[in-house]
Amino acid sequence: MSRSAVDIAKSARAAFEASQLLTSEQRSNALLAVREELERCKEEVLVANKRDMSAAQEQVAAGKLSAPLVKRLDLSSSEKWASMLQGVTDVANLPDPTNKVTYATKLDDDLELYRVTCPIGVLLVIFEARPEVVVNIASLAIKSGNAAILKGGKESSHSSKILAECIRNALSRSNISEDFIQVVQTREEISELLEQD
Repeated sequence: MSRSAVDIAKSARAAFEASQLLTSEQRSNALLAVREELERCKEEVLVANKRDMSAAQEQVAAGKLSAPLVKRLDLSSSEKWASMLQGVTDVANLPDPTNKVTYATKLDDDLELYRVTCPIGVLLVIFEARPEVVVNIASLAIKSGNAAILKGGKESSHSSKILAECIRNALSRSNISEDFIQVVQTREEISELLEQD
């Protein structure tokens, strides 16, 4: 049974709230688990990507899609796959972006003002048909402590869905809820999400 966009938003918010006491090390470990799961799921992802590629090539033949877009959809090159995985590791190794004082000033006796970096909450990210962007954005969201709901281009729907499932599987075995990262597929879901607070 598919969940409504409102249910997705509520579960993402709950996952975000539950994650606020996690350490940077726990978030980095979750990212390393994501990388391992992506390595394990590679064949499934490539099968889904092949479906997206075939459908896109039919659209190109019909004159409804540009040929360069098809190339951007392709995850089968070993360089692109390795680069995607290395990106997860690179993000895991970044310094913690949260709890950094970026500005401080004394306003009055016993009154000081501080600007401190912190997670926003739940991100809704809409992007073009590049399936590896699911992994890129999910990695950055996890590292920064933000839950994310992702919507990629319809041309990469099968790839995006399986990549998100792999990420969610990895998160389910970590200290972070699998609902921290989710994917929606339709414009109707986006419209419903945009109506939320």
